[in-house]
Amino acid sequence: MSRLTVLVLDGPGTAHLMLAGELDRTTAAELDSAVTTALAHPAVERIVVDVALLGFCDSGGLSALIAAALHAADQHVLLHLDQIRPPLERILRVAKLDRLLCPPGRSAQ
Repeated sequence: MSRLTVLVLDGPGTAHLMLAGELDRTTAAELDSAVTTALAHPAVERIVVDVALLGFCDSGGLSALIAAALHAADQHVLLHLDQIRPPLERILRVAKLDRLLCPPGRSAQ
């Protein structure tokens, strides 16, 4: 059984991905698959990744989030994180990834 669950909710122009569990190098493919599927829909202009239920994210998980954002950007689609809990927010800020992964106009505090 996977340690990461990805729930995909489609809306007009926006795909919402809800992550629950652990994001690391062994579960990164599940995120990649969900992002690739979302990008296959031509109406998608934005992907919002809800990480409120993400209990663990290591350097492999950060790499997966960066790869997802860059993959989306290659398709002219904005990808950002939502519901970022303080531990992950702190890591994003220290790693200077808040500008890439936080919503426009909101970097990690």
